Amino acid sequence: MKTIISESAISLAEVKEILHKIHKEEKELNFRAQKTLDYIDQVVKLDEKGIEKLTEELTKLDVPRLKDTHISKLVGLLPVTEEDVKIVLQGYNLAISKPNLVKIAETIKNATSKGQ
Repeated sequence: MKTIISESAISLAEVKEILHKIHKEEKELNFRAQKTLDYIDQVVKLDEKGIEKLTEELTKLDVPRLKDTHISKLVGLLPVTEEDVKIVLQGYNLAISKPNLVKIAETIKNATSKGQ
């Protein structure tokens, strides 16, 4: 029986890497895992290194109350406008100032333009 040691948010790129590793080891994924991998292959725009760098850059912005979970969601969805960042974060009980929304959007926009 497997035991959960800890929980943490991971990016879609990390999920993609994990699923590819499982696919190599087991030769075939189950239905849900294969559907997830198909979706992620179409959606993920940055590789794992790009995601790590973007996560680091967003963390360095020192936005008050912005936690790892929020950063992971932003990195997964990659909103590039201030309004899109606000929409992504509206599901959380979190208030971010307009200048910080702009900084977040610009950071993501720069990372996605370099990654493609």
